[in-house]
Amino acid sequence: MTFPNLTRRSTLGFLRAMLASYPAVHVGDALAEESAPTPALAARADGIAFVQAGAGAQIRSVEAKAREIVSVVDFGAKGDGITDDTAAFNAAIATGKAVSVPYTAAGYAVANIDVVDNMQVVGEKAGMALAPTLIVAESNAAAFRNSASKSIFHCVFENLACRAGPRVVNASFYAQAKRADYSAYFTFRQIETYGNLRASYVGLFIFAVWDRCRDGYLGTGTDREHSAIVALADTYGQPNRQNLNRIKDSMFFNAFGGEAAITGSYGTLWTIENSNFEALQTRAFAAYDIVKVHFSNCWFEGINAPAIVHAGTFSGTHAASTIAFDCCIFALTGSARRVVTVEAQGSVALRGNMFNPVSVGVRLCDTGSRITVNEDNLAGSGAGAADFFTGTHQDSYLNGRRQINGASDNNVASMTFQNEGGIAATQGFMSRAEIRVASSFATVATSQTGLGGTCIVSGYDPNGGAQFRVIKDWQGATVRDVVPPLNATGRGVAFRALGKDLQMKVDTGSLIIFTTMLH
Repeated sequence: MTFPNLTRRSTLGFLRAMLASYPAVHVGDALAEESAPTPALAARADGIAFVQAGAGAQIRSVEAKAREIVSVVDFGAKGDGITDDTAAFNAAIATGKAVSVPYTAAGYAVANIDVVDNMQVVGEKAGMALAPTLIVAESNAAAFRNSASKSIFHCVFENLACRAGPRVVNASFYAQAKRADYSAYFTFRQIETYGNLRASYVGLFIFAVWDRCRDGYLGTGTDREHSAIVALADTYGQPNRQNLNRIKDSMFFNAFGGEAAITGSYGTLWTIENSNFEALQTRAFAAYDIVKVHFSNCWFEGINAPAIVHAGTFSGTHAASTIAFDCCIFALTGSARRVVTVEAQGSVALRGNMFNPVSVGVRLCDTGSRITVNEDNLAGSGAGAADFFTGTHQDSYLNGRRQINGASDNNVASMTFQNEGGIAATQGFMSRAEIRVASSFATVATSQTGLGGTCIVSGYDPNGGAQFRVIKDWQGATVRDVVPPLNATGRGVAFRALGKDLQMKVDTGSLIIFTTMLH
């Protein structure tokens, strides 16, 4: 229908004329039938002009304006928590437009809504908190299911909550069918997954983002597994790496069973920032052959599992994961005895993290784990703080230059370790460490040939400034002084040779030491 060329002043008069040309319509009577609009009603909507506020706005019909928005209610969704609304969701998504899901207190019963390219489903929140809830109505189903045999791209899910219906098991918010290629460029924003979902998100993800999501189990029983994200490449038989997935400003709590709250395999980079892992009955993250998992500014509290994070080896390969923690806080109030466990080939890098309170027997990781960087970390409190780093720092190499616990040669100043047992001098360079706790020896020099060597060990008492200096030569288990030792600190200092290492301990307090290998 065409409109006359109206000015803004004549618009009101035109609207009145158009309304007067149609018989009166009782809206309540029309809605009571809950049937498709009659042609007369549709024509009338097409005949009502709409002018958007703002300069340059053009006249359109109310019908054209209303059809910009597609709601699942337009296609018959009841939102009563009982009626199966899956078909209504599928029909709304099939229009190719962004789909709105109005809030209802009862929620929408659904099962395996089709996932297609470029879909966008957005819930209308009630006030500031309540999001529309999707209730998975069938066991072994998901609210949204990617069943395509090809990859799916560019999907957005926003402002939605999800839980499983009564007696429903193995449910998910999003799930990908086996042998599907991958889910790429997906955004999950402000999604709340809870209740008795088995795993909230299951798939092979590439360039996926979880933004301000909240995942947790709100029940009291632990008879079923509840995980947040399960992204296992081997489940789908795909060689594709899960590239550059990102989790930010999200919260994960009360996951239990399974590998971890988040499990991923065969990936390139997972970045987790400004996120909270709390009160978990399983690990926070289990990574298998992921090139790097990078945690920054995250909080971990009350993790009741053998370890908080695991860097593992992907089945059938020799590759393993690198885990990096930057500026994270670990409230070690759960039963975890290790912050991170590392399989062969895996490694850990740490910068500026805080660990407390540390119970006796709790360690950063197991002896022999590969630590590539360890800078400015602090075991802040607890009876086990002094031994927290014990035996966990091995030497590593980077770009052809030897590193000593993450600091390059000739650039190791201001590194502080508490009885850590891994500081080693390298030939021609000086290394610095703080040796504490009389009960343990700490490695201060390592023979490159394994036959022994000569090392200068000097230092001072940080509390009084008194100095000491020794030059030790060792071969096999024999250690001797090259020159008479100088020790004005009053501390008892002991040395021993263990394999290719020269080790030292101090009887009381602590000493700052500098070690230089001569040969």
